[in-house]
Amino acid sequence: MGAVDIIREMSLERIEKEIFLGYAQIYDRDQPETFYLNYYELAWGVPKDPYNDRHEPYPGNPNTTHEMWEKFLDLPEIYRYRTSKIAKLAEMDASKAIKALGANSDNVSALKEIVKTSKAMQGGKQQQTVILSYVKPKERV
Repeated sequence: MGAVDIIREMSLERIEKEIFLGYAQIYDRDQPETFYLNYYELAWGVPKDPYNDRHEPYPGNPNTTHEMWEKFLDLPEIYRYRTSKIAKLAEMDASKAIKALGANSDNVSALKEIVKTSKAMQGGKQQQTVILSYVKPKERV
């Protein structure tokens, strides 16, 4: 399930749904990079970093605005989707780093803590439902 599927399932006004579907298509197309971009970067792009040759510039998306990207990213369903994906990617990257470092490294315990934290983040971001009830005390006769 991607951002497009999420937007399709949401009940929004027709014009808002069409706009967000366009944003969702871009968001899905450019993954995983879009998970780490803010709304300004999604609209205007990220220039090439002269200090990091491995970093490819992100071109941005003409005909989109940072205001609409912000609204898109702030949709509760998209926010949950994004944070869940980032947590999963962080967990996988930490697992790879643990394997690369080997069992005797001092950094292994720190990376294991990152993995544990990311799993907690995934579980902690689930929407919880709390049901409150009130039972009226018995009246004495």
